[in-house]
Order: sequence, then structure tokens, then C-alpha cells
Amino acid sequence: MSEVGSSGAPPAGCRHGRRPGALDETARRLSHEELAVARTLVGEGHYVRSLAERVGTRTADMLACGTTVEVKAFLPAARRGGRPPSAQAVANKLLDAGGQGAMAVIWAVGSGLTQAEARKGLALFSAWAAREGAGRLRCARLVGDGFDVVCRPPLSAVGRRPGAPRVPASSGGGPGRSGPPKPRRQPRPYGPGPAGLTP
Repeated sequence: MSEVGSSGAPPAGCRHGRRPGALDETARRLSHEELAVARTLVGEGHYVRSLAERVGTRTADMLACGTTVEVKAFLPAARRGGRPPSAQAVANKLLDAGGQGAMAVIWAVGSGLTQAEARKGLALFSAWAAREGAGRLRCARLVGDGFDVVCRPPLSAVGRRPGAPRVPASSGGGPGRSGPPKPRRQPRPYGPGPAGLTP
């Protein structure tokens, strides 16, 4: 996973000029952690809208300028017995978020997560995504005490399904088929989000 920014803004900017952002919680009231993320995005000029939960379907928590955003949070250090989150815990959060949104934001403020462990977790997830695919995930953002890191998984990994068979180009599309092979399907972009949030 390559780091593309750590200034607190989404990757590639998502330019809004001086126009203020806005928050719409009509569909669902956001949790405390989700609200903290939403306010951060609104402060950067994004239009944020909560998404309603759907029974039996994994959905993202909100939309930011049309891009689905899934929020994962760590408990405060006091509720974790003083133990800070590990790199593996970070990777697990990203793995879970991969099935829900195009952008994952891990809110780790007050949890004790260090920037070093956050980066190790991103590296673990990146290695996994290079092999198995990143699902819907297009970028990840980790916000902790004193750091805000934005990263993007390898585009070759986005949308790949673990174990999906690959048909060689010379096979003619598989047994029993004639003619040229069908072109491989490209992963669909998830929403018309800003250039800063989707590839």
C-alpha cells in the first residue's frame, strides 16, 4: 500500500476551495466515532451523508462527496486495560472494512495506537491485498493521536476475488469454447466520488 498523503486531507486533495462542507444525518444518527470522522471530513469541505443500515447486507457508514466510507474505531486506552492496538489489529480492521466501503477510516484517537504500529498494520494489509485483493477498498486513512495517514492499496489488487480462476489468453476462453477469448472484466468503481477518494 502506498502512502499518498498524511496532512489530514484525503488523497489527491478532493478540492473544494473555500466552500464549507455539510453533514446530513437524515438516514441514520451516527455513532460518536462515526461523527468524529464525519466532522473531520466536513471540516475539509466534503458533503457527508449517513447511510441507513440494511438487514442482511454489509453497508458503508456514510458517503463523502459520493464515495462510500466505512469507519472502524478502537476503544479508548482506558477501556483496553492500557494496551495499545497492535499492527495485526489494524490490519484486521482494514480487512473487515474492505467489504463495506471504497474508503476506510480507522479512528484511533485516544486508543494508544502509535504511528509506527499503524504503518506496520498498513504494511500487513498491503501484503495480504497484493495476494488476495482489497475488495471494495480504494484507500485507507488512519487517524490517531498526532498522526493522520492516508494510503491507497495497489490498484492491481482492488476488486480481485480470492481464488478466482484466471483463464490464459491463449485458451480461447476455456474448454468447449471457440473464437477469441473474452476480455477480462474490469472492477467497477464504487460511486462517482471525487478523484481524491477513488482511483
